[in-house]
Amino acid sequence: MPIAPGATIGILGGGQLGRMTAMAAREMGFRLRVLDPDPACAARFLVDEQIVAGFDDTQAARRLAGACDVLTLEIEKIGTAGLRAAAELVPVRPDAAVLEVIQDRVAQKTWLDRTGFPVGAYKVGTTEGEIAAALVAFGRSFVKAARGGYDGRGQFEAESAADAPAAFKGLGGESCIVERALKIDREISVLVARTPSGQVAVYPPAENHHESRILAWSVLPARISPSLARRAEELARGVAEALAIEGLLCVEIFEIEGDLLIN
Repeated sequence: MPIAPGATIGILGGGQLGRMTAMAAREMGFRLRVLDPDPACAARFLVDEQIVAGFDDTQAARRLAGACDVLTLEIEKIGTAGLRAAAELVPVRPDAAVLEVIQDRVAQKTWLDRTGFPVGAYKVGTTEGEIAAALVAFGRSFVKAARGGYDGRGQFEAESAADAPAAFKGLGGESCIVERALKIDREISVLVARTPSGQVAVYPPAENHHESRILAWSVLPARISPSLARRAEELARGVAEALAIEGLLCVEIFEIEGDLLIN
């Protein structure tokens, strides 16, 4: 059932996306509460209440849910136990099952591959030896920590198997994913919205420009052919439907000589 203006939306995460969500919700007449470990988070002065707590604080997530009509999140680092506890009280969108796929690079890549979506060559590395073997097979690659890290963090650029010890140690000796380096023509992203009833809205692709592996600016719509845009939109729609996500999903896609691979 849709919530009406005057209801309270809870947001797990009060960063820039939380702030923008709060601004839009305020204009529509909703009340807001947020949970974030930073008492000076970006959304602080736009919400009715902030709970200062860690993203893995299950009791704090449950407390937030108890004061709201619906709960959402703006960052993938939220503890799934907290999401499940909150879901006992109010609808949580997206839910913990979706987040368990998205917040772990190994789970995400293997899910995409297993579900039939196009991805670049990769191998899972749980030991230094497995990373070295992947680098022998691939050559120049990016070794990425399974969890945490974004905007270029949590990854190691490797040229050969000789880099495996430094990569494994630098990423904390945890499970990693080794992705063969690709010659990318451009990166595009497609935003998809899906309702609990399964209605889907797909937005035009944006073309992304990075500096030092950090997104600097985007061009919307992307400077690609209409046929390529349609293919990207269908890929993004397919991911949202296969995940059965309730909420928003942004799908990053690489264009390589006319082919599309999901990042």
